[in-house]
Amino acid sequence: MTTRSQRLRTVLPLLLLTTMGMALDSPAASAATSAPPAPVRGIPLPVPRAAAGQTVNVSVPDITPSGVVGGTIVVVTQAPDGSQTSTSTAQRWLPTAGGWRRQQLAQPSDTRNVTLSGLTNAGEAAGSLTDVDGQTRAVRWSADGRSTFTLGEPNSSATAVGPNGPWGVHTTEPGGIVTGDSELVYRDGRRTLLRGTPELDAGYDRTVLALAGPRTGIVGVRDGIGRGTTVRPVLYRDGATLALPVFFSFFVGPTCVSQVQPDGSVAYSGLQVIDGVPQAVLVRHVGGVPGQDIALEPAGTADTTSGWLGCQTNGVSDRLAADGGVAGVLQQPSSEGSTRQAAYWNADGVRTLVPLQAGEQASTGAAVATGARMVIQAETEAGPTLSLWRNGARTPLTLPTGWKPSQVIEYTETGLILGVATDAAGASRPVVWDVSEY
Repeated sequence: MTTRSQRLRTVLPLLLLTTMGMALDSPAASAATSAPPAPVRGIPLPVPRAAAGQTVNVSVPDITPSGVVGGTIVVVTQAPDGSQTSTSTAQRWLPTAGGWRRQQLAQPSDTRNVTLSGLTNAGEAAGSLTDVDGQTRAVRWSADGRSTFTLGEPNSSATAVGPNGPWGVHTTEPGGIVTGDSELVYRDGRRTLLRGTPELDAGYDRTVLALAGPRTGIVGVRDGIGRGTTVRPVLYRDGATLALPVFFSFFVGPTCVSQVQPDGSVAYSGLQVIDGVPQAVLVRHVGGVPGQDIALEPAGTADTTSGWLGCQTNGVSDRLAADGGVAGVLQQPSSEGSTRQAAYWNADGVRTLVPLQAGEQASTGAAVATGARMVIQAETEAGPTLSLWRNGARTPLTLPTGWKPSQVIEYTETGLILGVATDAAGASRPVVWDVSEY
């Protein structure tokens, strides 16, 4: 993810005056009531038309403050004998007066597959190329997307992108399966190997998960084997490191880490063993390294109330705003097992619980921006739904007929929400909602 700009927008409530047959100058007419917010329909970004036997799938890891979207298109083709082949290409979607225009980024003629990992704030893409022999190499693209610059050796890939660089480049050891190292690669060619502290050296593989500039990032340190493998997120700031007390693992529920802020602030949730008991924790860390942990909710078990960032799977997500606001979920025990409701914590740690609406079985704060703006993903019998929450009001975020939201990627400070939608056939495509006027 790129670092988002801090431009705030003024909310203009739409008031509906109800006269009930009275004169406009009647005292009762001054009791105006708020009109229900009109739904905001998402804009599906263009993708290639699928031919017979083909399915088009799209992953989009990033959107810039100005609305440039970066992603990977995978076209899966099924042959008459049932076998499948796939090809992938790196793409950018550029905002224009008439909507978003798709651009396929350049790739050498011997490239078999391409993956895009992220964008700078200026829209420069980075990722990896795979040649016909299966060899991968980390690259970044020029600003116009027409040429590539090599960032790493063979068996490398770009895993994270800073606002103006650097790039996190992971390289697997020759002949290795999971062992490898990562380094920060700067625009002028300098490189910083991410080794040499107890936290970074506590495993056999290091991968940059997020970057907030030339000095600050999150590194995943892998240890263990098989299903016992763990990945612990480590906060990196100008050579100093701090291991966060949660880990990604096959055996525990989803562990979630927010995008890191330039000052080293980060939010995280997951299971932590406290007094010999695994308990759920939700924490905002401030002050970089060593910094300070601020518990947003008391640690809890399955039988008590607990807070989570609410990621669907292990990973990094857009759950922390630049003003300290955190989006997540509060899980509370109930007669039916538990209830899950979207929640927002402000910079002072004060929680606002968002009530479930009619038909909603559960909800989660899925992305956040400054000014207490949050995207809510709810579960209903008909499938997931999205809405914008702001000033206590919820605005539905809708999709064209036949599509359902599957993932929320980012909510920019400029008021753009990037997500992914899927249809009944399993195809996916990126979607942008413009809520800049809300």
